[in-house]
Amino acid sequence: KQCGEVAASGGVLLGLSSSNVAAKLDALQQRLQLSPDELRLLVRRKPMVLAYSSERVQPQLEYLKRRMNLSEQDLRNVVVQFPAVLGYSIERNVEPKLRFLEDVALDFGYGPEEVWGRVIRNPRMLGLSLEKRYKPRVARLRKYGVDLTLSVLVSKVALLGQEGFEDFCLRAAVGSGAA
Repeated sequence: KQCGEVAASGGVLLGLSSSNVAAKLDALQQRLQLSPDELRLLVRRKPMVLAYSSERVQPQLEYLKRRMNLSEQDLRNVVVQFPAVLGYSIERNVEPKLRFLEDVALDFGYGPEEVWGRVIRNPRMLGLSLEKRYKPRVARLRKYGVDLTLSVLVSKVALLGQEGFEDFCLRAAVGSGAA
């Protein structure tokens, strides 16, 4: 997987100087107060972080911290667990996703802080497609009258594989009389 990502980078990673990489790693490690093991894990999960400039990473970190009211520890955990978020567009990807999840949760009486808590515990939720995963699945569950508790939003809409989601929908349809 890591070799594939290096190849997919179009050689960007191969063209980095060791001093440039060291400076980026030092800056990231200092900013997030990462242990050497956490830094290794982060780079192993997303080698492209080595190519991200500080000008890209710092605003991403500040946005995540501010937007979800993250502590430094929570920010560190989100980035170590899901470093790909550092490469996502805030305006086109992360913000619309958070807004959608917050709106759905609000419809069922939950506040944004509760959504953020789920994202902090499951940061890969930020990597799922708004248009191909969240919106169609939420619409389908609403059609069957499923109460979208935060547990359902996370476990069924976000993290459940397609086959498991289909099984869940079939049970929901039978329960609602829509089958």
